[in-house]
Amino acid sequence: MKIGVFDSGVGGLAMANAIKKALPEVEVVLKEDKEHVPYGLRQPDEIFGFVLPILNELVQENCDVIVVACNTVTTTIIGRIRDNISVPIIAIEPMVKPAMEQTKTKK
Repeated sequence: MKIGVFDSGVGGLAMANAIKKALPEVEVVLKEDKEHVPYGLRQPDEIFGFVLPILNELVQENCDVIVVACNTVTTTIIGRIRDNISVPIIAIEPMVKPAMEQTKTKK
């Protein structure tokens, strides 16, 4: 099995190391986008344009699953990413977001 890990900054390295420690038999491929950091002030379409080609590289490298260790990607475009990537995507979603979606006001 091969797991791809993506982050826009340096947090992905910690995630990749944790996966390697927990699953030593798995190959882990780390991709980072330090060129466009920080993502937080950018528009979703711009972020999507940065991220999709990188995640497609992980698919082309035969990753069975991709971990998105970037909170900005997770909270802004993860649904769109999942619609455009052919392998399962695991995102680091803060629990607040799914909890908010369950409330009547969505807040």
